[in-house]
Amino acid sequence: MLFVFLLISILIIIIQYRREKNWLNLSSLFIVPYLVLVSINNIIIYRFGFYQISDSVLLMLTCAFSLFYIGSRVFVVNSNTLIKEQDNEERFAEYDIDTMTIFLYIVAIAGLIKAFIMFRNGQFAATTISDVEGTISRGIVGHLLLASYSVLPIVFLYWTYIKKLKYIIPVLGIFLVSFATFIKYNIIGIFVSLFIFLIIYKKSVIKIAVIILVTAAVGIFFVNYAVVFYIRGVFSNATTQFYLEHLWTYMCGSLIYDNYIFTNGVRVGVGISYKLMTFLCALPNMFIGKLFNIKLFPHMRQPDMLTASHGVTSNVVDSIGYLFPSKGSLFDLLLFGIVFLTIGALFSYIYRRNMKNNRKFNTFIANFLCYFVFFSFFGTFYVQSGPWEILVYSLILPNLLYKRKIRFRWGKY
Repeated sequence: MLFVFLLISILIIIIQYRREKNWLNLSSLFIVPYLVLVSINNIIIYRFGFYQISDSVLLMLTCAFSLFYIGSRVFVVNSNTLIKEQDNEERFAEYDIDTMTIFLYIVAIAGLIKAFIMFRNGQFAATTISDVEGTISRGIVGHLLLASYSVLPIVFLYWTYIKKLKYIIPVLGIFLVSFATFIKYNIIGIFVSLFIFLIIYKKSVIKIAVIILVTAAVGIFFVNYAVVFYIRGVFSNATTQFYLEHLWTYMCGSLIYDNYIFTNGVRVGVGISYKLMTFLCALPNMFIGKLFNIKLFPHMRQPDMLTASHGVTSNVVDSIGYLFPSKGSLFDLLLFGIVFLTIGALFSYIYRRNMKNNRKFNTFIANFLCYFVFFSFFGTFYVQSGPWEILVYSLILPNLLYKRKIRFRWGKY
């Protein structure tokens, strides 16, 4: 089954490339993470004690990819209308880049002040470090941090042309604040979003961007663990094997956990409509929870299950496995197919509409492709309000700073 999975996955990616003349597209961002992780796990990593991803899971993924691609054919992307790098000069001329930069400075400083106060209060001590996770990303600072993701790609892209410190310093500040949340996917998400935005608007740097993305993601994972262990005073006790095992569990644990869909069962009896509503209610629940102390269609945490013979565990499935009707009826399977056809069509419509070349930068499509397409392998990331909130900010904030009257000259702005 592995051969069939690889063959169909690669065929979809190649067909999409030939149609669009663009390697970074809706299908490749969705499928490539699965393709890479499944291949490495089932060919190499399983030899070190991790469980192989079963044929049943591979069949489920292959069917989902095929249905998603068939659905995406409803809205065909015309390669002639795609965003062109040479138009970036005109796009920058339409924005108040300095105001965007000032906003990033404000967010970075506010986040660092909050981190400093927490440090002074002893919240980064060995006995309390576990409770700190995610604290900085809550409250006003947390919302500002999410809002910054909507303009940060534009400022970063501008810096790649105009290499002045005043533009890169606030970007690095946002990175530092996101890292200080001690939630690894926060900072990794920024890197992925920046990578996608950069490849959309500056395809000439794709090779070095891929290298930096992979290096940064792995480096962030190790540094995050190392800092926590150092604070706890157990840094010297953590072996290289420990880091590597937890890195692979973090990357591929959700796909290995999918095996339990066809054995023990995962969320048996929970309908696909309920699961979809956990996505759609994520943002409304942010307000409903504050006002009425309730949540609509709450997401239920799965129990930790073994992903390797030496005791490593995970508690998440990927987005495909989440929607799949574990131990469901034939009707449930048919509904699953219809849902993925619909998602393929809907995502393709969003992709086509936002990838057209125009006078504006579009951070919405970069964040959408990052959190709702690329991270599908990672788990049900969008049952949280954060990714939805980022999309809302991406639709609003860049447009508030869109000013056609600004005149731009390279190197003199």
